[in-house]
Amino acid sequence: MGNHQSVRVAAVAEVGADMGVLSDPGCPSRQPVWFELALKSRRYRTELAKQIERSGKAAVVVSGELYGPPEPDPNLPESIRKNYHPGWGHLGAFPMKFVVFRIELVAPAGKPYDER
Repeated sequence: MGNHQSVRVAAVAEVGADMGVLSDPGCPSRQPVWFELALKSRRYRTELAKQIERSGKAAVVVSGELYGPPEPDPNLPESIRKNYHPGWGHLGAFPMKFVVFRIELVAPAGKPYDER
């Protein structure tokens, strides 16, 4: 399933309000991360959906579990496992996945993050 750890990040959320892409506009060389909501509280969920609907993206501060690249199925032949790199999200295109348990802040993208 891939290694994982608890993290808190400030990022820009795009695509959808229940799942989509998190990116860091301050570090364009980093690959975007797939995110999925598994909220323990619905606080800020509606605000996130409205902001993404309005402009296509939102500045967020979120916390949850960050998963690294998934492992290939051990039942695959060795020659395939060696060259196959599964991913997360749409068409498996993302090497990491962030499962969001808590939204701490939602703001229009392009505004400075409120680092609480």
